Amino acid sequence: MAGPVSDSDRARFIELYIDLFAGIGRKMNGLAWWSTWLASKNRFNSTSTKLLEKVFSGQAFESDLGLGYGWRNASLAVRFTVGSLGRIFYTRWRLGRHLRDARQQLKDQPTYLIKTFAYSHSFGQSGFRDVFFEDLPVHLANQKDLNVLTVFHPLGFFRPSVEKSRKLDRVFPIYAFSRPWDLIGAWWEVLKGLVLRFPHPVPFLGVDISGTLRQQFRADLLSPTALECFLFYRAFRRLGSEFKLSHLLITTENNPWEKACISGIRDSDSRVKIVGYQHTVVPEASLNMFPGEGEVGFSPHPDVMLTVGEEPARILKQFGKYGSVPVTPACALRFEYLNHLVGRTGPIERTVLLVLEGVPEAVRMLNDVVAQFEGPGNWSLVVRTHPALTLEQMRHAITAPFEGFPRVQFSKEPRLSEDLKRAGVVVYWGSSVALEAMKLGIPVIHYDNGSLLRFDPLFACTALKWVLPEKSSLVGVLEEIRSLSPESLARLRAEAKAYL
Repeated sequence: MAGPVSDSDRARFIELYIDLFAGIGRKMNGLAWWSTWLASKNRFNSTSTKLLEKVFSGQAFESDLGLGYGWRNASLAVRFTVGSLGRIFYTRWRLGRHLRDARQQLKDQPTYLIKTFAYSHSFGQSGFRDVFFEDLPVHLANQKDLNVLTVFHPLGFFRPSVEKSRKLDRVFPIYAFSRPWDLIGAWWEVLKGLVLRFPHPVPFLGVDISGTLRQQFRADLLSPTALECFLFYRAFRRLGSEFKLSHLLITTENNPWEKACISGIRDSDSRVKIVGYQHTVVPEASLNMFPGEGEVGFSPHPDVMLTVGEEPARILKQFGKYGSVPVTPACALRFEYLNHLVGRTGPIERTVLLVLEGVPEAVRMLNDVVAQFEGPGNWSLVVRTHPALTLEQMRHAITAPFEGFPRVQFSKEPRLSEDLKRAGVVVYWGSSVALEAMKLGIPVIHYDNGSLLRFDPLFACTALKWVLPEKSSLVGVLEEIRSLSPESLARLRAEAKAYL
């Protein structure tokens, strides 16, 4: 496809893409399929998006992923199996009595189950702070007189989370509901999946892509992600049979583990109402959030979708085919604190905050922007990395010798609010920090790397936002923002606030 990409081109690609995968899902429908990154349409972890973009644009593509792709996953899966065995034994040793007490307390009592995640900062003096649902569990327990059971997936600090759970009431790591023999069952699911017949051919705009998709499906099955999903499926099936569950509340991005958890509940008690919560931004590139024709009818999907606001609900319904599943605007639990912040009213300071996502693609923007701050100048740059991709992890991919750039520094501030306080302008690619900055009245610049689909969570907004094409001059855009009159700046801030 030559020339600029139009909105109609993007809409056509999205519909073709999601309907293609809905058709494959209908044929492959089962735990093995839904436990893969391929089925999730995840824009970062699935090769399918880039493959189909190339076909759509008429570009040549490599159909063979290489044998190393699957073998690397398999070696990681073996390590995951050994590690999971240790996590299961350790959890049952440290939390066995605590879990038995919870079972006794909740026996035959209607229980509201919440599936979430835990980070190192999720535990404090006041107990467990759910970074996704905030105070909702307390509200449900106090205002609705419900028995709430929280099951979290510990990310990066397993043993401390288990120890802290011993002091909490009805808050458990997911491994508390796993058994050692579940790992045998998980590998059995892998073997069953490997012998499944993948659809052939799979035509997309006249090109058969079944070979490449089949390779990724099999490689995905041999990955730690799939094994983890098979473990989670059994854990949640066990939860559904051991407790009298009324609801399951789960973060929803169409990730493999979400499908596994939902399948486990469905297979144990189909009466449980499953509520999906869209907890983050929904850019146009979030194909994982857009089900294809009829998909919600046969896939493991929530009964209702709650969104963080009206605009995400509109986007989901515009691009996704949710059928009879209600998509309802709710509230932004993760961003509730923004309502208490006071927006900017003064001029633009000459400090740029570059916010990165926790994906390798963010390094591309980092290299381009940092290189523009070499030598003297009027603007300084603060780079804020993502916890999932630290400076040390990406250092090998950084091409600019930033240590010698006096106007560049990498933030060590744990709190985003502190970095935003000193920022005059925020540069981003797909980070939700852009919304927080805009809420504060800080101008934002979206870095456009030229991809077919837009990763900008503010793609439908033009107020207080500028676009920086790849390899373009950032200083020019910064000076344009800086030259705004007080009246123009105030008007743009008001328009941005109204959009949010």
